[in-house]
Amino acid sequence: MDEFCRIVLAGGYGTRLGDIGKNTAKPLLALGNKTILDYVTDRIDELNTPSSILVLINSLFREKFEQWLTQRRHSTNISLINNQESSESAIPDIITNIALTLERQEISSDLLLVGADNLFDFSLSAFVPFGRANGISTIVVDVGSQRDAERFSVVELGEDQRIVKLIEKPKSPSSTTVTSCIYWFPASTLGLFRRYLHTGASPDTIGEFMEWVAQQEPVYGYRAVGCWQDIGTVEDYEIALSRTLSSPSWLPGIR
Repeated sequence: MDEFCRIVLAGGYGTRLGDIGKNTAKPLLALGNKTILDYVTDRIDELNTPSSILVLINSLFREKFEQWLTQRRHSTNISLINNQESSESAIPDIITNIALTLERQEISSDLLLVGADNLFDFSLSAFVPFGRANGISTIVVDVGSQRDAERFSVVELGEDQRIVKLIEKPKSPSSTTVTSCIYWFPASTLGLFRRYLHTGASPDTIGEFMEWVAQQEPVYGYRAVGCWQDIGTVEDYEIALSRTLSSPSWLPGIR
């Protein structure tokens, strides 16, 4: 498979995790004998592409990410990217952080972007060619209820799998299909990140960015089959832990 850039978003502070997130970065929380980040990078490793995985981190948890990296065996090279100026400075918001990484790492290839708080057991091997064939794409999943959908970017798909509507955290969702934090951007569209920042819109969430992108360019949704869970809150993490104990095989590799 041709080379493309792979970025994992792991630079948040996990403020919604309360005391759990004060001492441990959310992606480094344990599930079985692995961390959440292990499961994400393992899924990306399966693509067998020659390029490194770039993991965006922050200064607060830099040493713990470095420790994780030295202790973890991966089939491909992983580089930790910290765009925070110092341990005291505020970490760049998510869209600025991505834009800085693209520029500083001189990335000009297609981009696979994955959030480090996604837990999923499906392969990405079919999503990459889907993105190559269609353009800007995201994996979409059905969360089953409007209440759950309110937490995410809700989408409606047309017959050609093009997203005809994308709304970030609507109060009355018209669908229970939502975007996961897994995206494909062709090389020709990477300028959208910097272009969005110039609009003055909120750069704090990728959901609002994608809502804007869908108004500028065609965006397509790939329906994945399998388990997916966003780890945003303490409750989410406790649910994942409970699943691990009751059904160790729900995520491959958990023992």
